[in-house]
Amino acid sequence: MRGIQSVNQAGLEPQHHFKHVFSTNIETGEIVHDWRMSKIGFLLALMSATGNNSMLNKMKIEIIKQIK
Repeated sequence: MRGIQSVNQAGLEPQHHFKHVFSTNIETGEIVHDWRMSKIGFLLALMSATGNNSMLNKMKIEIIKQIK
């Protein structure tokens, strides 16, 4: 993941910003793996995401506007 690479290159500890977790659905017993991210981790993952998705691109623009 590019977000983890960015954290590493910035000299930060990836495990402080990205955590692999497992959740269990009590009713079905199904186990699902997922990620937990810090705010920095989420923003890095979002900013490094690529694709031709208008919603993703709008979110990036809104974040940039908030930072200005």
